[in-house]
Amino acid sequence: MRVRLLPLLLVILPDLLMTAAVAAEPAGTPDAQDRAAYTQARKRVDVQYTVAQSECKRFTGEARDYCREQAKVEYSAAMLEVQKRYPGGARDAAAQAAYDSEIQACRNQGGEARKHCVLDVELRYR
Repeated sequence: MRVRLLPLLLVILPDLLMTAAVAAEPAGTPDAQDRAAYTQARKRVDVQYTVAQSECKRFTGEARDYCREQAKVEYSAAMLEVQKRYPGGARDAAAQAAYDSEIQACRNQGGEARKHCVLDVELRYR
């Protein structure tokens, strides 16, 4: 029973916290509403990712690795959808795609070159 309540709690808790945050902002401004909706959508995706990662614990070996990789892919796709849905999201999605491709190129390098490549990419996309 305890294991089944945890995912439910992880889904409900961010909504409760977001309700308190929305109440603190002026409700009349569209920017505040968009920002709150965007934050809430991101929190939901984060919670879904956390739940998916915890479900992967029941597997071992390659099955666990596959499950985790699948959870990451679903998380990335969901975050791109959230970013597209809200103002400024298209620009953020494009920047994220460029960042991901450059990081992937860094992974093909080895040793110190890899470290320097990743640091360079992270500094440029901060």
